[in-house]
Amino acid sequence: MSFLISSREGRLCVDGKRVPKPETKICTPDQFATGSLSIPATVENIQAVSQVFLDLFIVPRGIRFKGPTGRDRTLDVVPKYNVPDSIKDDEGLVRLFRGLFRSKRNLTRGWCYLASGTLHRFFYKEFDLYRGSDEYGNPEDFHWWLFNEDRGTIDLTEEQYRVTKMYDLRNDGVKKSPMGYSYGTKTAKMAVRVAEVLCGGYVDPILVKATGYKKD
Repeated sequence: MSFLISSREGRLCVDGKRVPKPETKICTPDQFATGSLSIPATVENIQAVSQVFLDLFIVPRGIRFKGPTGRDRTLDVVPKYNVPDSIKDDEGLVRLFRGLFRSKRNLTRGWCYLASGTLHRFFYKEFDLYRGSDEYGNPEDFHWWLFNEDRGTIDLTEEQYRVTKMYDLRNDGVKKSPMGYSYGTKTAKMAVRVAEVLCGGYVDPILVKATGYKKD
């Protein structure tokens, strides 16, 4: 029987229902010693990786940290998904435009590729990366998720469409390869952070490829 892994307001959901937080320490550091982050796509592992991503990135709205040179760095969505200062103090306008911007009621806005691209690094041997049109009609935006015809769907960010009652967001999905360039680098960095929580140890970021991982 297929499943849907998603989230609501930062809480993990299975088939649309919130579930208790799963155990997230599921690996040992030696499992990632070669730089490969692939792990079996069991329901338990998928829930664990999804929960860690939610805890690290979605709920706190990104990670802020000091880079090697001491400069402030972030692993977050681009600024266009944040509520503009001009409407932050107007509750009515925030509610009206809730689907367009990130807020407490729409934490996953703008996260679809970063979430799917990061999780894909753990489950790419069994799940494919899919892309569909952005339901708000922006030709420069797309919706991304993971899909296995026999297993189900992993779409941590479908919430951003459901808050505006859009329910057919995956109807036109097409299987795609992972994006490269800055997106590949960013999802690799995010995946390393997730892997360190999963294994409770250090994962060498130099060994984790930004691009080029594929099914055997």
